[in-house]
Amino acid sequence: MLTKYPKLLKLFKLLGSIILILAFFANTFAFFFIFIVGIIVVNIFKPSTKSNFLKLQAVLPTSSIRSLAVGLAEIQGKTKCADLIPTKIGNGKCIAYLYTVKRETKDSDGKSSFEVIDNESKTSPFFIADDTGKIEINTDGLDFVWLPEKGSYQSGNMHYTQRVLMPNEEVLLIGNVSSKNGKLTMEKDEHNNVFNLTLASSVSQWNTYKPLLNSLYVFGALCCLVAIVVIKSDVSIEDGVVFYSFSNLFG
Repeated sequence: MLTKYPKLLKLFKLLGSIILILAFFANTFAFFFIFIVGIIVVNIFKPSTKSNFLKLQAVLPTSSIRSLAVGLAEIQGKTKCADLIPTKIGNGKCIAYLYTVKRETKDSDGKSSFEVIDNESKTSPFFIADDTGKIEINTDGLDFVWLPEKGSYQSGNMHYTQRVLMPNEEVLLIGNVSSKNGKLTMEKDEHNNVFNLTLASSVSQWNTYKPLLNSLYVFGALCCLVAIVVIKSDVSIEDGVVFYSFSNLFG
């Protein structure tokens, strides 16, 4: 996968930028078509753990912890932790935090842009429990999705934010169930490249609005296609009748 070859991925992005520039100056449908196809191809061959998680959660049944078997599984339950860690911002305690430092810069027009200069994350050993039992989570390779922001401040042009996972949060987790010495543990599923955790409420919102988002994508693509066709077509009026010619569509 391209995610394993960052240099190849950068090459794809560079080629996409070149095609876009050529399309802008050449103003031909062919260049726009190639660019759109290139974007689709890159996204197909560049699956992230988050995209895999979102696809799998839509089709995987949620298993009760008591009925778990070895292999890929989705569970839902509350987070439990015996040894909470201090949050990076504030005096709270949490299971995990994602801490980000960004530098703000402004251009001559006063528009702000942000550059990430530091990322830090820390996770304490924890487990997930439902009404049927509990299971420990091997945190190696665990990715968090849409953790809520709790704590932020600004000092000069520096912005500091943190996202945290708290105890007793209702979460959804997809990963691989493994058995070690007769004890089940959830860990990263290397085959499906997925080991993601998010709040159950966030997944519910995503599944509610995803069809609308897909419709917007399709509508936007159709609008762009129609605009390109109209721009490239020749329009003439004879005896009050409008004629369209598409002979130069690929010219």
